Amino acid sequence: MTHSLTPAELRAYEEKLQREEPEVNQWVCICFLIVNISVLAVTSQWLVDSIEPVRHVSGITSEFFGLVLLPFAAFSADGAVAAGYFSQKALRKFWFKTKNPEPPNTLAKAEAIDLSIQFVLLWMPFLTLLGWWTGKPFNLLFDFFEVALLLGACFLVNYVTADNKTNWAEGFILLSFYAMMVICTWYYTGESDVSSLVLCPGELATST
Repeated sequence: MTHSLTPAELRAYEEKLQREEPEVNQWVCICFLIVNISVLAVTSQWLVDSIEPVRHVSGITSEFFGLVLLPFAAFSADGAVAAGYFSQKALRKFWFKTKNPEPPNTLAKAEAIDLSIQFVLLWMPFLTLLGWWTGKPFNLLFDFFEVALLLGACFLVNYVTADNKTNWAEGFILLSFYAMMVICTWYYTGESDVSSLVLCPGELATST
């Protein structure tokens, strides 16, 4: 960071990182990344193949599956990491009687928001082009309810993260918004006009 407006703290932190040796070899990380992607691809395919029978048996709408259950299963690992980090810090504060606990900088710099941006700007266009190339269309056609959820989530996350800090009230607001989204999605059956537009040639619209 050589910009004149870069804070001295960030410059010192970058110089510290440049002097330190990595804890794990980069090739080990690359191998683990390849293995994890392979396992993730297989389990994701199994999950997608098992959705349709479960949806027909349980009577759950496809909107609830797509907006609630699938993201919950996909991002449950990030939630487990956050819960484990919080439990570790809470137990350390309880057992060692720490008056000034270490701020959760590591967790605050995690990939939750970065992963969402990466998915929207990279993976969604890539999967759309890949589906078009393989003859399996992946349409990005959203109805008014889904657009409202997307805009509401964007504005709310921007409000919470704009000042680079948060508190319990903002966390409660996020949880409340998610609870409202889950409840509304449970009773939402989608728009028939939009559902007919995303069908592949030769398919007929079916009610959910």
